[in-house]
Amino acid sequence: MKVQIKYLVVTFFAFNLTIWAKPEMEIRSWQLHKLDMDYCKKVMDEASKYDINTIVFSHEMIWTTMQLYGTGARKTEKNGVGEKLRELAKYAHDKDLKVWIWTHELADVPAKYLKEGIVQMDAPGFWKWLEDRYAKMFLDFPEFDGLMMTFHETQYKIFDNSEVASKLSMPDRFQKLINSIYKSCKKNKKELIVRTFVYEPEQLEWLKQGLDNVSDDIMVQSKCIPHDWEPFYPHNPLIGAFRNKKQIVEFDCSSEYTGRNHIPYTSPEYFSYRWKYDMTFPKVVGYNARLDHAGFDALFTPNEINIYTLAKITQNPEMSPDEIWVNWAKERYGQGASKGIIDVLKPSFDIVNKLFFPQGVWFTRHSWLPAFDYADSHISYINKWYKEEYIDVTEELTNPNMETFSQVREEKDEAIRLIQKSLWQLLSVKGKIKEKEYNDLQERFTLLLQTGLIWKSHITAFMGLKLLKSHPELKPIVKGAINNIQQLAYNIPDKQVYKPVADRDEILKISKGFEKLLSKY
Repeated sequence: MKVQIKYLVVTFFAFNLTIWAKPEMEIRSWQLHKLDMDYCKKVMDEASKYDINTIVFSHEMIWTTMQLYGTGARKTEKNGVGEKLRELAKYAHDKDLKVWIWTHELADVPAKYLKEGIVQMDAPGFWKWLEDRYAKMFLDFPEFDGLMMTFHETQYKIFDNSEVASKLSMPDRFQKLINSIYKSCKKNKKELIVRTFVYEPEQLEWLKQGLDNVSDDIMVQSKCIPHDWEPFYPHNPLIGAFRNKKQIVEFDCSSEYTGRNHIPYTSPEYFSYRWKYDMTFPKVVGYNARLDHAGFDALFTPNEINIYTLAKITQNPEMSPDEIWVNWAKERYGQGASKGIIDVLKPSFDIVNKLFFPQGVWFTRHSWLPAFDYADSHISYINKWYKEEYIDVTEELTNPNMETFSQVREEKDEAIRLIQKSLWQLLSVKGKIKEKEYNDLQERFTLLLQTGLIWKSHITAFMGLKLLKSHPELKPIVKGAINNIQQLAYNIPDKQVYKPVADRDEILKISKGFEKLLSKY
């Protein structure tokens, strides 16, 4: 590689931070994704232990408000989810927790405001219809204390002219939409939180301009990074960008892009790095931590340390990652096992990064193994958010040479060696922790080893296919890697709850795609 990217854990602390003195972070929130009544209540029972005061319902629980009634494009239950969420909201209130719900806009637009499938945002009555929809929702469901609104990954994106037609500029569209929903929130004494999640830098700027011209009573929520959960991204440029608006920082403890909590990804250094940076801005008033992805929760797993880190740094910004490690390990596993547990788990951050992010670059399909075209098309994404730091790296991953081929494979080999070392070190705590906890750690690291072996074969096949035209001698190596992927997939037990990088059938499908490409040589 022309540029050697150092791993984050090495470079996080080469700067000083001045953290504004704040008597208490106003918002300390957990976000739930899966509508499992028992699970949600179990999580809320844990909230006081982490000084949490707000719960957010999102994703599989609710995507648009029409799901409350069992209608709309994303309806999930015939009779709607409204009564279940009402019950959970009441349970939360009994625990002194506020409740916010997600909503995506625009969505479920009536036919009279559509023309050839495109929303006519300037049509007479459109904005009153939208305000009335939220006014009705608050009347029907007074248990919800606020809305968290997001604009992407929705039915009609207001910044996409192929989906929404309007004479308004892009910033003005954001402003108008936010103001319209804010009217219903204000009238009903509900909070409005606007997420700044979009895909492109230009869209981020439009959204910022729109937010600059709405009421300062509206809160802003921004991810700690500018797009999706790539740990090598820079800090989100919108953190601290709103001079007069309270801002919440969103974190992913659900490991959406790093194994979905199936495997260890214990990252106090990372979460401390991000959150301490965010806390330097005076208008940052809290955090929102995503807890679960598709029902796989960070709580009750080794990855709970990431949730623990956010809570402890909030209470004491001077606390170091090393202190967090020691305190958490003692609390969870006991004094006698704490050092051994740290030795076992601490490398997992580097391990997963080396497996999932070749040379620090995102090309995974969330946590799942990517097909050739998906991986190839995502290599350059990181360049959107850096000026030029990754250009040489992404260029060589896109057009690799034999040195690149060796480096990315060695990266996976190093991760596999670290996994094996952790498995050996795990033996040092056998008998010092509960048998159930020992078996859980052993299962997760065995799965991590399985994951590493699949990723090694995947990157070998992927990069080898790129090189075959100029290096036909690689064909047996590529064929062997594809065979390894298939054999590893067949080794996955039918009833295995935790998955390494995808279901067996999906892994086999990807390998078949590689075989088709190989047949051309």
